[in-house]
Amino acid sequence: AVVSTQSTGIMFCANADKPMPNYPLLRKTHPEYSRDEIKDMFDKFCEIDETGDYRLSADEICTCLKKIGKPIPKRIVQEQIRKFDVRQSGVLEFDEFLNFLRSLGKSEAKGVSSGRTSTVCSIQ
Repeated sequence: AVVSTQSTGIMFCANADKPMPNYPLLRKTHPEYSRDEIKDMFDKFCEIDETGDYRLSADEICTCLKKIGKPIPKRIVQEQIRKFDVRQSGVLEFDEFLNFLRSLGKSEAKGVSSGRTSTVCSIQ
């Protein structure tokens, strides 16, 4: 049974260890992605999310960039977050993360599902 569904594109279920993507909602708002692509991107999102709060902060994105050898100043990362942060929370939630990936274009965003974290993290 679903305990709660958020507009962020994540479902919290009573019998699950962790939340999962809300596929029906996300397929409507992001029809360019298949169910498998959404799942892969959610897994990558969770990898970057060091705090486990299902939100990506500027610090988490900066850490990701540093790990892949592409450090970017925090203020620039914060500017990018502001572009996609529709709730103005100061972080990227999963649906906002998908909007960020959408801005990269389908071919670049597909790099997420192949495990190229650098594609996810290359904010310029």
